[in-house]
Amino acid sequence: MSDKYCGIDFKENILIASYYEKNMMEPFTLSQYEGSEDYGIPYALSILKEGNTVFGKQALDNTQKTTLTEKNVLDAVYYNKAYRLADKRVDAVELMEIYLSTIIKMALEKMNDGYLDDLVFTTEKIEKDFSYMADSLSSDSLGIRGKIKLIDHKEAFAYYALSQSADLKKANVALFDFDGKRMMFYCLLKKGRSVPYYAAVREETEDGFYQNDFEKTILDNNENERKKLDARFSDYVKEKLSEGPYSAVYLVGDGFEGDWMKLSVDVLCGYARVFLGQNLFSKGACYYAMREKATSEEFIYLGESKTRADIEIALKDKGKAMSYPLCRAGRNWYDEDEKIEVILEGEERIDLVLRSPDGTQDKVEVLDLKGLEKRPNRMTRLSIKARPSAEDTVRIRVEDLGFGDIYPSGGKVWEYKVTI
Repeated sequence: MSDKYCGIDFKENILIASYYEKNMMEPFTLSQYEGSEDYGIPYALSILKEGNTVFGKQALDNTQKTTLTEKNVLDAVYYNKAYRLADKRVDAVELMEIYLSTIIKMALEKMNDGYLDDLVFTTEKIEKDFSYMADSLSSDSLGIRGKIKLIDHKEAFAYYALSQSADLKKANVALFDFDGKRMMFYCLLKKGRSVPYYAAVREETEDGFYQNDFEKTILDNNENERKKLDARFSDYVKEKLSEGPYSAVYLVGDGFEGDWMKLSVDVLCGYARVFLGQNLFSKGACYYAMREKATSEEFIYLGESKTRADIEIALKDKGKAMSYPLCRAGRNWYDEDEKIEVILEGEERIDLVLRSPDGTQDKVEVLDLKGLEKRPNRMTRLSIKARPSAEDTVRIRVEDLGFGDIYPSGGKVWEYKVTI
């Protein structure tokens, strides 16, 4: 396997795509113009008369005749639009596949072609429409081997920050995301001294952070507005970072563009090293893909879509107490669907052990196998399946499999709902 990954950050009007190949020092970010640090690619797509495809800024600037033009493919998917192309009906998801495949092709050309091993989408919050779009896309059409994975911006931030050098993650890490009106503050927190340790991100949002219409030209030409915004942000930084310590602070979002940060830069640098850029989330998505393939874990991320505890089955095996992992903390609860088979020894019950992130035993849930057929000891095989239905709830299904032809299964099934 070549270990080629692509992380795509879906923003409101643009996406940003980064890619990583084994032995690269870090992920790189695509630009439609060689050497440019303008990474935003608009959701525009045009199919020209001769059959070629142009996308992003080139589609918006295109003056050639087209057979199909869509200025925002993402909105088209959400509104379930359809088109006629070469006398065939084409829906917006197919158009999104064409759009994304051109971007992925750009990334693969940088990595000597081939296939992507993983594609990770990230966005501010994973809503139902976004998840449905990802599920509808064809992996073959996009040139990827596996299933598309989804993470939100908080998780992408965590994976980016925790993939940096030790000095940038030894304490808490902060991120400010400013779009010109709304300010979002993320604080990455770590728990535990051993490896793997646990990580989580606290989020705070202030919708009306800057009341005036944010226009770069206004700030460029109005010193009072620049000073006003600078002072406002300086006070906000002091408020959020005063409880420190912080190893690093990241600034992302169009709102930080322009030469308005003066006082606030000095304030920020008084707390930690400061970094400014627009491709943090797409790079974080690449780091997520890389770490998913790792044989060992440095940390386990606990987010809103993650299971909150390790779940184990405690049984005896020839008189010796044994523990069998069923679900692990930090996995997406909507992806997790674990099953194990065990031989029952002794009592007609199963002890479900729920362990908190710090490794202590929180509680034991006893699953009573009422109605189990009577058989000699160690002559009952059970299938145990766990399906988390939320971050704090898991459904357990136990099925009596009998013991081959000697003791056929009676078909008995037990179902339990356990709160973590």
